[in-house]
Amino acid sequence: MAYAAVVSLSQTIDIFLDYHQNSISPQLKDAITSLHKHSVFLQSFFDEFPHKTNPWEEIINEATYMAERIIELQLTDSLLESSAGSSRSKLEQMRHQHPYGFNELKRATEQIQSIVDELKGERRVDGPDDELIEIISRLREGWTETIAIYGEEGVGKTTLARSAYNDPSIAEHFDVRAWATVSSEYDRPRVIRDLLRSMNVESSSNDEDELTQTLLENVRGKRYLIVLDDIRDFRDRAKLGILPKEGNGSRILLTTRLFIGSKFVDLFHKMSFMDEDNAWNLLEEKIFKGDPCPSQLVSAGKMIARSCRWVPWLIEVVCGVLAAADPTEAAWEDISENIRFAAFDYGNRHSRILSLGYTYLPHHLRPCLLYLGICRKIHVSKLVKIWAAEGFLNETECKSVEETGEEYVQDLVRRNLVSVCSRKSNGRIKSIEIEDFFMFDLCVKQGRVDSFSFRVDSGFRSSNWLKELKSCCGRVSCRIDEFYKCPNFLKGAYGSTIRTLMLYMSKSQPGFRLSMGNVRLLRILDLSNARHYDLPKGVFELCHLRYLAFYCGFSISKAISNLVNLQTLIICPRESDSIFAEFPDGIWRMPQLRHLLVSSFKLPTHSYVTSALVNLQTLSRVVNFICSRENLKMVPNLKKLTLFYSCRDMVEDYELHSLIYLQNLETLKIEMDWSFREQLKSMRCAFPPTLHKLSLSSVRLGWDDMRTVGLLPNLQVLKLRKHACTGDTWETSEGGFSQLTYLLIDESNLENWLTQTSHFPKLRSLLLRCCLRLLEVPNDIGQVPSLELIELDGQNNSLLRSANMIQKDRHSLGDDRLQVHVV
Repeated sequence: MAYAAVVSLSQTIDIFLDYHQNSISPQLKDAITSLHKHSVFLQSFFDEFPHKTNPWEEIINEATYMAERIIELQLTDSLLESSAGSSRSKLEQMRHQHPYGFNELKRATEQIQSIVDELKGERRVDGPDDELIEIISRLREGWTETIAIYGEEGVGKTTLARSAYNDPSIAEHFDVRAWATVSSEYDRPRVIRDLLRSMNVESSSNDEDELTQTLLENVRGKRYLIVLDDIRDFRDRAKLGILPKEGNGSRILLTTRLFIGSKFVDLFHKMSFMDEDNAWNLLEEKIFKGDPCPSQLVSAGKMIARSCRWVPWLIEVVCGVLAAADPTEAAWEDISENIRFAAFDYGNRHSRILSLGYTYLPHHLRPCLLYLGICRKIHVSKLVKIWAAEGFLNETECKSVEETGEEYVQDLVRRNLVSVCSRKSNGRIKSIEIEDFFMFDLCVKQGRVDSFSFRVDSGFRSSNWLKELKSCCGRVSCRIDEFYKCPNFLKGAYGSTIRTLMLYMSKSQPGFRLSMGNVRLLRILDLSNARHYDLPKGVFELCHLRYLAFYCGFSISKAISNLVNLQTLIICPRESDSIFAEFPDGIWRMPQLRHLLVSSFKLPTHSYVTSALVNLQTLSRVVNFICSRENLKMVPNLKKLTLFYSCRDMVEDYELHSLIYLQNLETLKIEMDWSFREQLKSMRCAFPPTLHKLSLSSVRLGWDDMRTVGLLPNLQVLKLRKHACTGDTWETSEGGFSQLTYLLIDESNLENWLTQTSHFPKLRSLLLRCCLRLLEVPNDIGQVPSLELIELDGQNNSLLRSANMIQKDRHSLGDDRLQVHVV
C-alpha cells in the first residue's frame, strides 16, 4: 500500500498549499514544500521501477503515512483554534496524544529524504535504457520530423514514449510539448482539446476550425513536440497536417501497432517482446545477482521465463515471488504452473490464480481492488468519488480524476478481477461487483493483513475487534445489525487512524452511537445505507472530510460549510417527496466541492459572494433554479446537472435558454411537475453542444423542437419521459442525431413517426414504453445497420408485431444482431 500512501501524501500537500497555507508558519510551509518534492519523486519511482520498490514498501508506507498524519493534525489544530465554539479540551487531548509540531515533521521529512537518496542510487545503477536514449536522440537531433514507435500490444510503446516525453532534456529542448491518446476512433476535436489541455490551454469549444486555430496559435513559431499515442490509422496523422512545419526541430511522435510504409512517417522504431533466452537471462540475473541458477531450478525457471516474456512486467514482479519462495524444484514448478495460467488465462481460475492476479497488479490498482473487500457490489460513480477522496487518483494532463477512476475500473474488469453488473445507456460501466467468492475473500483478508481495511459483518467473529479496529490504518465497513453488543461504536478507539467509515443499518438501532471525536482524521463518512441513523454530533468538526453521504429530514445544518475540504456531498431524503429548504449560503465557501447531490434543494443567493465553485462538476437536483448567466457563472464547469421545476414559488422565466453557456456540460436532466408547464406557457430551451446525454420529463416541448436537439453534435443518449414532447406527429430531418446511440420514449401520445434510416445513422438501442397510439416501429428505423435492440413494454400489440417483422426481415438477410425484448 506504499504507492497509495505516497499518492495520498502528495494530494494532501497540494490541498494544504492551495487552500490552507495561510494557517501555518513560513517555516512549516517550507518544510511541507520540501516534503512535496520528495513525494513527487517517490511516485515517479513507483511508476518507472515498480519492481525495485518491494524492499522499501513497508518503510515508505510508514514514513509517508506519518508525515501526512502530522500535516493533517497540524491543519486540524489550526482550524479548531480558529473555529468558534470548538472544544478546547478535545484540542488539548489531541496535542497530548499526538505531538505533531515542526520537529516531528522535520524528522519524518529527514527519513523520507534518506529513502529518496537511496532510491536515486538504485535508479542510477541501471543506467538509461538504450531504446530511450535512441528515441531521445532522434527527437533532439537531425531533421526527422515524424517518428513512429511500433510493436505488439503490451510491449511498452506508451511507456517508452512517456519516458521520452517527460525526460528533463526533452522538456528543456522543446518550447511546447503536447500529448493526446487517439485509440480506435479518431475524434479530431477531442484530440485537439487533449493536446491543448496538456499545454494548460483550456478550450470547451466543439468547433473544429476554432480549436485548430487555438492550437496553431500555441505552436506557431515555437519548437514543439506532439505525441499521438495509440494511433490506429496513419491517415489520422494526416488529419493533423495543419501543424506548421517550422524547420526548427519540431517533432511528432506516434505510438502504433502498425508497420506500413507511410508517407506520413519518416522513421519507424520497432519494439519487440524479449525472446526466451533474454527473458531467462534477465530473470536469472535478478534472482541470483550474477551467480548461476542451481541446476534443479533451471527447467522450472525457464518455463516461468517463457510464460512471462509475453507480458514484460510479469518478469519484474515474479522475481519478488521467486526470491521469497523456497529454492526447491517443487516450489518453483508450482509457481511455474501458476504463472503460466496467470500470464495467458489469468482471472479464470480461482484462489491461487486470483491471488497471483492481485500480486501482479500495478501499485495504483491494488488499493482500488482491496476497496471491493468492504463494498463487494457498488456503483462505479460512487466508487470513483470515494477513490478520489481517498487520494488514490491523480489528475493528469488530459484526464480528470473521475476519468482516471473509470479507467481503473475498466482495467480491473479487463483483468477479470471484477464483473460488470450493469451498464449505462451509453455503454459505460454503471456498477461492478466481485462475483467470485475466493476473490472477495482474498480482498477481505488482504485488507486486514495490510491494515488497509476492516470489515465487520455476520461472518466476523473476534474478541479483539477493538484492538484490530484501532490498528486499522484505513477503512472500516460495519453492518450495525450484527454489532448490537457495542452500541457506542468507536468508543475507546481514540487516536484511531481510520480514514473511511461505511455503515450499513437495515433497521433502527436506538442505542447505537458513533464517537466521532475519536476519528479526527476521517476523510470518508458514508451513511447512505443507514437510513434510520441521524447524522452524529461532531461531524462538522471533522475538517478533513472529503466525502459525506447521509440521510436527512427537511433542513440542512449551516455548519456544513465548516467542511472546507469536502469534495462530495450526498444528502438522501427520508421521504421520497421531500423538498429541502434553501441550502445554507455557506455552500459558496466550499471551494473544493466537486459533486453535490441532494434529492431536492434550492440553491441560496450569492449576492455577497465573489468566488465561484470552479471545481463543481455535478449538481443535482436543484429546485426551480433560474438559469441566468449570472447564476451559471457561479458553477461554470458543471458536467452533470439535474433540474426540477415545481409549481411552488414559481417565477415568470427560468431562462433555460441560457444553459447553452455551460460549455463543459455533458449530462442534463430536466424534470417538471405535471401541472408546472400548464401554468407556465412560455419556456425556451437551448442546450450546449457539449451534451452527450439529455433526459427530459414532462417538459412538453413540441416535436418540432427535436430538430434543434437533433443538431447537438455530441448527443449520444436521449430520454423523453412523461410527455416530454407533445403532438401526434414527429418528422425527423436529414443531418440530425448524427451520434445518437440510445433513444427512449416513455409515455407519449405520438401516433405518426416519419423518419428515414439516415436520420439515426448510429442508433443501437430503441426503447418504447407506454406509446399506446403509435401503430408501428418505422421500417426505416429497423433498417439502421447499427440497431441491435428494440425494447417494448408489451402494452401495444401492433407495435410489437411491427418490431417482430423488422427482426424477421433482418434475420432473412443474415443479420442476427437485432434483438426484440418485451419487459
